[in-house]
Amino acid sequence: FSIDTDKNCMLSLTKITLGDSSDPKCTLDQIRPFLENPQFCRTSCWYDDLHFVIDTQKKCILSLTRISPGESSDPECTSNQILPFLKDAKLCTHDRKIGDMMS
Repeated sequence: FSIDTDKNCMLSLTKITLGDSSDPKCTLDQIRPFLENPQFCRTSCWYDDLHFVIDTQKKCILSLTRISPGESSDPECTSNQILPFLKDAKLCTHDRKIGDMMS
């Protein structure tokens, strides 16, 4: 587990072999919320020829890139994940336009 304690979400979750990590063992209190509701800080997926990285907390797009079919190992986006962005492409950073991201 890699957890952002300020945002209360998981940065990553990786399967390891026992003893592979030098990090301390998680307490049940630390991980209980994520066992009940695995809330990741960000999610990445693809749709058509677009690869999305979405901030699940702020509900905005961290990055949007064009990809070739089969290029991404991420899962295909569900309509629920990207529908809000098809209507209003809300970027996490306001200094970049969608056009800049797509080039």
